[in-house]
Amino acid sequence: MEEAKETRLAFVDRIELAPAPESDGLTIDLHGALAALFRLATGSEGPDANAKSRAPGRDKSGRH
Repeated sequence: MEEAKETRLAFVDRIELAPAPESDGLTIDLHGALAALFRLATGSEGPDANAKSRAPGRDKSGRH
C-alpha cells in the first residue's frame, strides 16, 4: 500500500483547488506528469511534464 502511495505521488507535483467561477463547485488544477498524461490523452498541448491540466471538480455535496 505504501509503495502505491509513493508511486502515485511521483506523478503529481501539486493539486490546487479553487472555487469555480461559473458554478458552486471547484476547479482542480493538476500539475506534474499526470497532468501531462491527461493532456496527451485528450489531444491538448504536448506532453510537457510541467503542464497544468484544468478539470471541473465536485464540491463537498457531490455536485459539479
